[in-house]
Amino acid sequence: MNYFFKLLVAGVLCITASAKAQSWVTYTTTNSQIPNSNGEATVYSIAFDASGNAWLGMQDSGVVTFNGTTTWTMQWDNFLNPAGGGSQLPSSVGALYYNKGSVWAGSEFQAYGGLFQWNGSTWTNPNNYVDNNANQVYAVTSDNSGNMWFATDNNLSELTAAGSSLFYLSSQPTTNFPDNDPDALAADNNGNIWVGFGQDDGLVKMNIATGVGILYDNASNAQIPQDNVQAIAIDLKGNIWAGTSGGGVYEYNPTTNTVINAWSVETLASFISDNIYCITVDPTGNVWIGTDQGAAVWNGSAWTKFTMLNTNGMLPNDTVNAIAWERAKNGLLLTNVICFGTQNGLAEYTPKSTAVAENTGILANDNILSQNYPNPFASTTEISFSLPRMQNVSLQVYNELGNEISDVAHGTMDAGVYSFNFDASNLPEGVYYYRLISDGIVQTKTMMVVK
Repeated sequence: MNYFFKLLVAGVLCITASAKAQSWVTYTTTNSQIPNSNGEATVYSIAFDASGNAWLGMQDSGVVTFNGTTTWTMQWDNFLNPAGGGSQLPSSVGALYYNKGSVWAGSEFQAYGGLFQWNGSTWTNPNNYVDNNANQVYAVTSDNSGNMWFATDNNLSELTAAGSSLFYLSSQPTTNFPDNDPDALAADNNGNIWVGFGQDDGLVKMNIATGVGILYDNASNAQIPQDNVQAIAIDLKGNIWAGTSGGGVYEYNPTTNTVINAWSVETLASFISDNIYCITVDPTGNVWIGTDQGAAVWNGSAWTKFTMLNTNGMLPNDTVNAIAWERAKNGLLLTNVICFGTQNGLAEYTPKSTAVAENTGILANDNILSQNYPNPFASTTEISFSLPRMQNVSLQVYNELGNEISDVAHGTMDAGVYSFNFDASNLPEGVYYYRLISDGIVQTKTMMVVK
């Protein structure tokens, strides 16, 4: 094993810093070039590409990109490219997803509907991936094996890594699907795709390899408070978060088949809303929800609200359809910059920086380099680290022989929490090491690739 794996860091770093105040930036029709329909700029969905550009799925304005400074670019919509001009593209895009150089867009409404793919130079309409009878695509995701998944108004569709299209229907007994109209998707690290059904039909865990599903609803588990599931996320512990229409949000442990927590206005009067539109888990484990009454974050012990009027928030509108984490131009995920897509524009929120212990010789957050997630993994994983102040950083990945196989990131970075998506799809199965060097501190952790 190479020498660097045997390094022990002696001594500690003495630093002095102060917490940075939170800040908000909003983009609306009055202060930016964000496109609007009837005076409002409704953002349905958000995705960030590897270059840090924001892709926004709009109501009646198709897809636009924003470079984070001043440039807004209309990608396409049905009004700019009408059918008579040779393009039939949806004007409202409810689902966006970036994966391996492609942007996937799903139509919110049936006119000129279906699925669309941007390959870096052109848009295509590969509706054979989702069945030609599917006009609406509500959710898009991918799993650890590189398969793409699409929730449509006609079925659950899978585009395998090998390029085959598979369709899952309620008429197939093994799926245990309550209907053919799924609304939400999330892939776990155990070979399952979780499917939410928004017509009071519950949640299904389907094994990707076998196509066998298990239905979770109030009839099968009385702890489940509401079956109208329209948003799903999986936290760092592997628990399922289900957002409902009319019943709030609940946290479910699939191993013990128990609901750990459930929040609604009925059970907690101060809870933000019973109508949950989106759920996102950040790399530090906080759970964010978007609702018809603003956004909120769960830090493991309490909820914090963000609205147009309260002291925490400066949202341009309290209807929050999407929440995403902003990527910098170098591909790093800036976990301290949060984007909200609302009924009237986009908001960027930078929380207060983590305070640093003063003259104590230690960082306020001892765990600078976090364990990658997921781990083990088949294709991609997130490597996260936190910095207490601006410093020079290098992050590399090595194999068991100590050979460097990837220079993940290097350069001068500001204080904050960062995460980088590492792609191991072309690497053989085995143990790998990732090393962070930041101002003389060296940390190394182990990760495992399984095929």
